[in-house]
Amino acid sequence: MIKVKIADNTGHTELMYSKNDTELINLLTSSSDAWIFADNKLVSANDIDLNSVQTIDILPPMVGGK
Repeated sequence: MIKVKIADNTGHTELMYSKNDTELINLLTSSSDAWIFADNKLVSANDIDLNSVQTIDILPPMVGGK
């Protein structure tokens, strides 16, 4: 099972998915503008090895200010 944490305005939501879950794959592909961390490493959604990852964090993109 893969733990997925999605940051939102309430803090975050935690979900559990199997590595072959189509809902997980759809979530990752629809989060193209988000920052995705697989086991605490920033990665692109296409580079995640679902066979070896244990946690995925999805955060909104961060932008530096003035």
